[in-house]
Amino acid sequence: MIEDNNKNDEIVISIADIWAGIRKRLVPIILITLAITIVTGLINYYLIIPKYEATATVIVGKNKDESSDTLQYNDVLLSQRLVDTYTVIMESQTIYNQIIDKLDLELTSRDLQSMIKISTVKDTEVIRVTVKDVIPERAMDIANQSLEIFEQEIKNIMQLDNVHILDSAQMPTSPVEPKLIRNSMQAGLITLALAIVIAVLLQLADTTIKNEEDIKSITNIPIIGQIPYIKEL
Repeated sequence: MIEDNNKNDEIVISIADIWAGIRKRLVPIILITLAITIVTGLINYYLIIPKYEATATVIVGKNKDESSDTLQYNDVLLSQRLVDTYTVIMESQTIYNQIIDKLDLELTSRDLQSMIKISTVKDTEVIRVTVKDVIPERAMDIANQSLEIFEQEIKNIMQLDNVHILDSAQMPTSPVEPKLIRNSMQAGLITLALAIVIAVLLQLADTTIKNEEDIKSITNIPIIGQIPYIKEL
């Protein structure tokens, strides 16, 4: 029986080979990465409409009609439990429709809903209203108007007068979107990673013989001589 120990079909790719493949394509990798980073920055700067953010806050406190000026622990617990209910009310179509009517907005309630974010500050009675809009003044007006309408609606719906405006929204001076530097850097890093992966895959797919080490690894036959290449004159 003849045992064949020949491993001619096995090609070993070393880290040095992979690095050689990356180094061979280093200039295209760098140029493509820079190009994508710059293009992403230009698209964000010139083509994406900037958005501004305005924030206002209210606090759920003690009912103004209560005679006692001392804040009890039970009052705090009640206020914290009411926060979730008040948040749902603030996100209702009734509030949105009144905002649209008061400010004479050419928006639907669905449009307005996508612009407004209602959130609560953990373990507090504070409710935060954040409005994101392409017009900074309108973002401020929507945030402030939403709190005024909400304060009035709580009196009508809950028969309580325990909502107090903590901070009114101010005019935003700089956009929050797009995030030019972050988006450009992310695009550049993703492009760089993909370019390196492609370069490695191209190197692994390259089965051509380039030097005597390749011949040794494929044939397991020692090299006993070389024929130099002489360029014709």
